[in-house]
Amino acid sequence: MTPRLRMLAGPNGSGKSTLAAQLSSDYAVNLYRFLNADLLFAEVEQSHRTACPFSIDNAELVQFVARSTYPREYKRPFESGEIYIDGEDYLHFSANGINSYSVAIVADFFKEQYLKHRISFSFETVFSHPAKIDVLRRAQAAGFKTYMYFVATENPVINVNRIKERVALGGHDVPEEKTRSRYLRCMEQVRYALPYLNRAYFFDNSTEQSIYLAEYESEVGFSLHSELLPSWFRRFVLGE
Repeated sequence: MTPRLRMLAGPNGSGKSTLAAQLSSDYAVNLYRFLNADLLFAEVEQSHRTACPFSIDNAELVQFVARSTYPREYKRPFESGEIYIDGEDYLHFSANGINSYSVAIVADFFKEQYLKHRISFSFETVFSHPAKIDVLRRAQAAGFKTYMYFVATENPVINVNRIKERVALGGHDVPEEKTRSRYLRCMEQVRYALPYLNRAYFFDNSTEQSIYLAEYESEVGFSLHSELLPSWFRRFVLGE
């Protein structure tokens, strides 16, 4: 069976997690093994460990981190053994090793394992770095069918306000400056991902109810599903 990669992409505060739930419940989309760094962080913060998706040797984790381009300070907990995989396939974190960067590295490691073993999976990303496009490229080269579900808003102010609301309810925070800068970088990357996608689906979440805007198929192009297209979609996706 052909493995599948599903990428849920969009700026911070756009509603990726909500979209993931809707895809599963309303559209019966199989997300397979779903990588969500925020959920992983919450699990690790509480229990100081997480189960590996399958049997993985600690040496593979160490080698992955050593070959990576992460800053040295973020590699150190893996090098010192503060973060390691035990003989029962649990990945352990010391209290000092738990932070958003170390969890992101682990999520990337699991992602690489899925690609290596050709196992279908999904993951969320703010899509603000070219490396995420490279994941799609390598997935297609490995025989995956690739899908992107992209959700965004008309203005980063909407995202900033939603993150503030999320924090008030006990959710995780993202600095306003980072939210704004990532918004633009994310939007500017979307069109460059299209050559490495079999299909893509676009949603606008500027209001209380998300709107399904369009579908992209590699052999067909765009099919529009909404008469009113927001300016972000016209500018960054269609290139108008």
